[in-house]
Amino acid sequence: MAVREPDKRPLRRNALAAVVLALAVTTLAVPAAADAPAVPGKPTGLRVVSAAHDQVTIGWDDPGDASITGHRILRRLRDSYEVGRFDVIEDNTGTADTTFTDTEITPGTRYVYRVNAVNSVGVSRQSTSPPPRQITTTTMTATGATAAKTTTTV
Repeated sequence: MAVREPDKRPLRRNALAAVVLALAVTTLAVPAAADAPAVPGKPTGLRVVSAAHDQVTIGWDDPGDASITGHRILRRLRDSYEVGRFDVIEDNTGTADTTFTDTEITPGTRYVYRVNAVNSVGVSRQSTSPPPRQITTTTMTATGATAAKTTTTV
């Protein structure tokens, strides 16, 4: 009569379960570092600093995050874009300064701006702003016969 080998499958299953359990415990046992880097807070207080026929300067309040390395500037055409749709006009300013001058505006066009803070981890949520405020500037041509308006909403 032949001697039958013992079934090793339950042992293999138990060994595999022990490895999986050990990995799960090890993963759960690693606490997150308290000072782990995070995306910056969002800018607040977005406002028009100045406006002219050929440029608009916007400003905002820093969220108090020293890790900010730049800002993403977004703009939409108020009259032709749906609410919430913005184009990125500056992906990263490369500076923590809290103003930006948009020199690519068209007279007679209404714009809405938003700003994100940027750091080495990523990009913040979009800035918030007080209720919309419109700035209208008028420029007279050399002959004084026509005028052009630029309206900016922040």
